[in-house]
Amino acid sequence: MECPPLGGAPGRTAQAQITVVIPRGSATPSDRSAESVRPTYISTNTNSISIAFNGGTPTVFAMTDTSPGCSGTGSATKCTFAVPAPVGTSVSTALAIYQSTNGTGTPLALDTQNVAIAAGIVNNISFTLNPVVASYSLAWEGGSPPSFSVDDSSAQTGTLLLTVLDPSGATVIAPGSYVTSNGSAVTFSVSDSLPNSAPYTTYAVSGLAFTGSGTQPDAGSPPSNTIAFTYKGLSIPQTTFTVTDSANIQAAGSSVTLPAHYGAMTATVTCNEAVDVCSNATGNTAGGTAGSISFVQGGDTATIAVAETGWTDAPYSQSGGGTGGSCTGGSAGSTLSGTFWTWTVTANTGDNPGTCRVDIFDNLSPDQSETINVSYTYEQIVIDRGHRTR
Repeated sequence: MECPPLGGAPGRTAQAQITVVIPRGSATPSDRSAESVRPTYISTNTNSISIAFNGGTPTVFAMTDTSPGCSGTGSATKCTFAVPAPVGTSVSTALAIYQSTNGTGTPLALDTQNVAIAAGIVNNISFTLNPVVASYSLAWEGGSPPSFSVDDSSAQTGTLLLTVLDPSGATVIAPGSYVTSNGSAVTFSVSDSLPNSAPYTTYAVSGLAFTGSGTQPDAGSPPSNTIAFTYKGLSIPQTTFTVTDSANIQAAGSSVTLPAHYGAMTATVTCNEAVDVCSNATGNTAGGTAGSISFVQGGDTATIAVAETGWTDAPYSQSGGGTGGSCTGGSAGSTLSGTFWTWTVTANTGDNPGTCRVDIFDNLSPDQSETINVSYTYEQIVIDRGHRTR
């Protein structure tokens, strides 16, 4: 007994017709918008196509301006082919396009789909071809990284461009889904070198579904492989953005670097005594007026708390470093002790004003540092107990 082809009737065939438009040079996706093979993905360097049904021997057609069934239109080559196909409701149909004219070499795009082939008619086959990834690169839109000013609290946006090339060196501008030359899926992932793996950037993406730092296994469907991100007055170190692929096509991936961006660095002085006779104040950086605190007696303390927007708070919660010089002035002076972002001023007995200085840095690359000055005085409190007389 003769077994029928997969999805088809035994021995019966019908005509399958495929129309392909190949953009040449300046052609755009709009030049190939209504053809049987849809605009995803036809490489500009396509010169042949192979068609196979139910795993059989492929039929190959050359696709140049002078090939049978083809004609050149200046910006594109249009080809229409008819080939016998088994009749059936679910005929496995494999298509691939090549740079060669005889269907040899690495395919530029390919796909296999089940299609319906009816007897007695010409069956127009519609396909979405998936581009084969040969290489890719990451670059800044405009050629250079965005410039973020120090302590800029407004939103700043930068854009990365991911360019994917097929095996002929043509840029993929409108793919179905990225694949390897054997048809396995290729997905792209973006990561950054920010500490704690925190998604400090918000990726607003067209084409690639990245939503934060780390792996997002979604090839997407560009034409525009853009990765946009926004900073809102936050501190970040010098950062490397890296895109890699799931098939390890490029072992090193592709990377770009974003310079450091600083958030605001501030200091707040808080009195620690139960009887709060000293005034809370803001410590000023070098060159400004020193924040002021007052002590009642020796042993009283105040805290200098330093913070940097987007660095000392969540999600980073990073510590920096610093040195506290000894306090100067006063009859005996006060002392300054602490580490990282918190310092304590301890009053010694005396009634003359003085100043304490803290030099801090945030360990960013490059390092940002500030000098915090806090002045202090002593309050005079007089308690009159009065006199008893007989």
